[in-house]
Amino acid sequence: MVEHGEVKEYRKGVGDADPAFKVAYDGISRQTQQPEKTYINVSFKEKEEAKTLGAKWDRQEKSWYVPRDLNLAPFAKWEKPAVTAEKDELKVATSNEIPVKNPKPAQDRQYLAVPYGERAAAKASGAVWDKAAKSWYVGPNGNMDKLKRWKPDNVPNQQGPAMRPEDEFAEALRSLGCVVDGQHPIMDGAKHRIVVEGDKSNSSERSGFYVGHLDGHPAGYIKNNRTGVDMKWKSKGYALDPEEKAQLQAEAAIKLREREVALQAKQKAVAVDILALLSVSAPAPADHPYLQFKQVAPSDLRIVPPADTVLPDESTIIIGKDWKESAALREANPDKLVFTAGDLLVPAYDVNEMVWTTQTIQSSGRKMFAKDSRKEGCFHVIGGFDALAKAPAIVIGEGFATAGSLSETLGFPTVSAFDSGNLVLVAKALREKFPDKPIVIAGDDDKHLESTQGYNPGRSKANGAAKAVGVKVLLPIFAPGEQAYPENLEPVTPAKARAGYLSDEQKEAIAQMKSFTDFNDLATKSVLGKEGIERQVRSVVFSVIDKHQARIEQQHELVHVQQQEQRPRRAAKIR
Repeated sequence: MVEHGEVKEYRKGVGDADPAFKVAYDGISRQTQQPEKTYINVSFKEKEEAKTLGAKWDRQEKSWYVPRDLNLAPFAKWEKPAVTAEKDELKVATSNEIPVKNPKPAQDRQYLAVPYGERAAAKASGAVWDKAAKSWYVGPNGNMDKLKRWKPDNVPNQQGPAMRPEDEFAEALRSLGCVVDGQHPIMDGAKHRIVVEGDKSNSSERSGFYVGHLDGHPAGYIKNNRTGVDMKWKSKGYALDPEEKAQLQAEAAIKLREREVALQAKQKAVAVDILALLSVSAPAPADHPYLQFKQVAPSDLRIVPPADTVLPDESTIIIGKDWKESAALREANPDKLVFTAGDLLVPAYDVNEMVWTTQTIQSSGRKMFAKDSRKEGCFHVIGGFDALAKAPAIVIGEGFATAGSLSETLGFPTVSAFDSGNLVLVAKALREKFPDKPIVIAGDDDKHLESTQGYNPGRSKANGAAKAVGVKVLLPIFAPGEQAYPENLEPVTPAKARAGYLSDEQKEAIAQMKSFTDFNDLATKSVLGKEGIERQVRSVVFSVIDKHQARIEQQHELVHVQQQEQRPRRAAKIR
């Protein structure tokens, strides 16, 4: 178990420097991510001492090892040298580099307000274009004497041609990254949400809002919550000229990078807190209500300890006795991480096996992620990383229960990406990690959402993830009537659903459809049961494995033939 004093020392400098974060992570994660077998060098004379402490003999490897459930400290004197132990230890925190969209720190990137017509001159002087921020910045070989004219503070404001207030406000919205289409802008003095650049397509995400009115002197307010840039707007009777647009873009880019760096620092600090919590959390019991309801094994899940558990002095975690107390604690302590005793903890890792967050699951099935933590691209492995590396294929589903049912059916580890939006990121990361393994995306089929929202995220995201990495997609097929909307009821449309114009019978039908969406539902709720999931999943997955193995054998055979053909030529040259 991690001592509180250690965690306090670990926390120093977290978020300020990657090495400090790595020290913090390594220290705690060795307790929560210890491999199944940690091999040690024990001489023949010391074998009884090691055996008394709990060490065991591995006949195949011909070496003593420490099982995962034992503390490594008593075995320190037998620790293998770094060169040989490297193959045996779990690869935790293998790099100081934390994956980010743009690795260059914000404080090292000076953005410029370069008008479109002057981009060639700026580029010739050493400016570089930032695609993500949509702004120019001073490159490593930039000539500041020539580039200083485009520093945001040095760009003059000039008037353009006259235009209507509505068009002028629309231009201001676009300058802050808002997507102006359809009926926008609505100049009625009310608050309106609007899509901004970077929002997910085919979703209801709208990270911007504005208020505009035409009474008296037309004015308004715009806020892009994705970049943090806002604007108080007043009609000037003229359009924003290129210099003003470039200046706004540069300011937005600076704020966006500052927010990214701050978020990364916060995510690192939360990761340390999560590891500290996992280190004092007991393994999840098989009789937890959620696990029993879903009929899945606890795997390596843990459970939030009692509210009176002593945590490190510097920890930002608070534990509530029940969900009501936790809700009150969150409201009273907005800067803390609040967990509820008895909730399941599902650790989320990246491909380097680093824990970044944890999903909590209540007995009722409600799921949450730790506030301010990193979930994107992270996942949970049913069965552990070591076993996943030996699995014949990587099967990726959404939730933990779905992955659990898939693993039980297939007999090897599977992966939970947590939700449909995370499927493509996890698939790409695991494709890069295991380029020689076949991958199958086992998606959800959200037909109930097709009726109420006009969109099936489970099916759509699964197909998108499969297409992104060029793999097979697999969706559950239920018994007739289980997932279908009754023909004798009036059809449901998204417009009626949003307006609340559904009858009790229609609501009941939608709720019935919602109960049949994933492979866990197929195994536990459908009349097809476990036989159904085995028939659907095993046939497809093992067919993918067989085809993959056949391709490998064909490639080996081709290489062998080519080598055989080259031998006579070499012999002829020797003569």
